[in-house]
Amino acid sequence: FLRIAAVKASESAIKTRMAEEAEKKALRKKRMVQLGLTGLVFLLVVGVGMRFFLRHRRATKPVLFPETSARRRLAAPYSGGGNVQVSYLE
Repeated sequence: FLRIAAVKASESAIKTRMAEEAEKKALRKKRMVQLGLTGLVFLLVVGVGMRFFLRHRRATKPVLFPETSARRRLAAPYSGGGNVQVSYLE
């Protein structure tokens, strides 16, 4: 009689333990999915925010052209080009 009662108690304890383990595993999986989705949403928000920030920054930035200086070239005193041609003739 004691042996049968011990086997039943053991089986009951095993079933309870397996149910607890399955519940913990399901909860862990649910948390990992939630964490993954939260990370994905965070990355999307950061990406969209950076895109708008960079676009706004580029749109408000003044357009600057490189500094230029008048150059002499052959007979035309300020027509562009390098000084090599002037030095060659002088």
